[in-house]
Formats: sequence, structure tokens, C-alpha cells
Amino acid sequence: MEKKALIEKINATITRIATLERLEVHYSNCLQIPTNAPGGKSFVFNATVEKQAERHRLYVIRTELHDLAVRHNDLIEALEGIDANKTIDIEYPVLNAMLLRSAQIRHEINAYLAQDYAARSVNMIHVNNCNLLLTKIYRFLDQ
Repeated sequence: MEKKALIEKINATITRIATLERLEVHYSNCLQIPTNAPGGKSFVFNATVEKQAERHRLYVIRTELHDLAVRHNDLIEALEGIDANKTIDIEYPVLNAMLLRSAQIRHEINAYLAQDYAARSVNMIHVNNCNLLLTKIYRFLDQ
């Protein structure tokens, strides 16, 4: 693939990642419950059954973000083969975002598993989805 086409694909991928990251923040915020913890306000993940649709949308968004991160990485590597200096100009903090995302997903899994048995059993689909996504993220980060 020629350099110009690679750069266009990288930029399109970056744009899509940025759009999805904004959606991820929106749904993550919808799933936070404020608490009045000592030392200031904090938040806990809302793992209630009523928020299943929002959690599923968040999972779909994160799955697409993972797939785009892999694509971005592949495109950057292809461009490095043509022009290593050009990748510096269009680098995007995909790896750091994936690390932060994996920590948040782990936190959410812990919130599901801390529920009573009935709620936890209903939410096991989300636990399983999150674990699958974490496996994919860790595999990507280990490359």
C-alpha cells in the first residue's frame, strides 16, 4: 500500500477511535453512581440489572475500540516500513488508552462479582463479555 493511502487510513482510524472514546466516556459516566466517601466525592460502578442495556452498549463500543486499536497498530507498522519518521507525526496514544480501559474493565468485573447471588447471576453475561474483552486486550498489549 502506498504511503498516502496508509496515512489516510490511519487518520480515518484515529477519527473513529476518538468518536468511540467519547461514546465510551458517555456510557461510563451513565454507569457511575456518586458516593459521599470520606475525603471527597467518589463513584462506584452501577452493576444493577436495570443498566444492562447501557453496559451492553459500552461492551460493543469497547470491542470496536479494541479492533480499531489493532488495525491502527497494523497500519502504523506498515507505514514504519515505508517512512519511520512519518509515524511520529501521526502517533495516537492507543496503547495507553487500552491500559486504562483494561483497568476500568477489571474494576467493573469486581463490581459485578460483589453483588448478591441473584444480581450476579443475571450479570454473568457482562462478566463473561468483559473477561473475553480483557483477554483480547492483554493479547494485543503483549505483542
